Amino acid sequence: MTDSGNLPPPRAAAQQPQRKWSGLTCLLVVLVVVLAFGLLATAAIYQIAGGQCVALVEIQGLIQASGYDSLMGTSYGTNGILDQLRRAEEDRSVKAVVVWLDSPGGAPAASQAVYRRLVELGKKKPVIASMGDVAASGAYYIACGAQKIMASPGTETGSIGVIFSLFNVSDLLDKYGVSPLTIKSGPYKDMGSPFRPLRPDEQALLEGLINDIYEQFVADVAAGRKMPVSKVRRLADGRVYTGRQAKQLGLVDDLGSREDAIKLAARLGGIEGWPRLKQYAPVPTWLRRLVGAAVPIRPWYSALIERPGAWLTLPLPGAGMYLHPGLSR
Repeated sequence: MTDSGNLPPPRAAAQQPQRKWSGLTCLLVVLVVVLAFGLLATAAIYQIAGGQCVALVEIQGLIQASGYDSLMGTSYGTNGILDQLRRAEEDRSVKAVVVWLDSPGGAPAASQAVYRRLVELGKKKPVIASMGDVAASGAYYIACGAQKIMASPGTETGSIGVIFSLFNVSDLLDKYGVSPLTIKSGPYKDMGSPFRPLRPDEQALLEGLINDIYEQFVADVAAGRKMPVSKVRRLADGRVYTGRQAKQLGLVDDLGSREDAIKLAARLGGIEGWPRLKQYAPVPTWLRRLVGAAVPIRPWYSALIERPGAWLTLPLPGAGMYLHPGLSR
């Protein structure tokens, strides 16, 4: 028999070390869950909504080709607008497009680029231009690319024309004894310099430049509004019209709010009732570079960001975001 009193005491069971997740691991898990939930929401929304929506593209402030938001790392300007219009054209869920304009105008080339893009888009989908407080000069230029233009009665629009301003401080410099020195390669390289008066030949050159851009403006308005060039030229003396005056002159089609423009776009796009609205957020430059550098995951990741129909529960860059109808009225 064995003496139990001489047995060694039982050894304590070794404790297993507890696994601790790092902060990076937790972040990755959260991102995976959010993306998975977003994809499920996408499928559910498309199944419920049938993919029927109206794209809303907003153009506000000074019209220029490009700009950069250093805080968000995103580019804006008409380059961003053109990108949104491209996405709306490629997005099969978008049945019509509303371009909201609240701008005093801007650069001719930037306005022309959006005008021509709307004309091309209008061959595939209905495009409605809706005017806010002001849609003048370059903003009106853009609106003429739409199939229909809607303005409020008090909207300030028109201002069809081109302006080029200079200032001359030569008398002020003479008063204080300042003599600027300019070294140039040709007689017109410093044309428009504020340090000397404009010569008659230089003024003639600038007038020719302005008149050429003006004729392009008038021709595109005439084409967009289906009006004789002679009639547009009579209206294109630079003056501003109210929305009501513009309708009487044939410069806009209807009077109404942005909501009315959305309803019209939905009807022309074959959507019954109040439509879902879709907007496209800009993709930050840093994210584009990251996606471009991540070759192994580029096809999946770039499709998630860039695909026009992508909809996520979070406002991730590049995702098409549905707006609740009540937020847009």
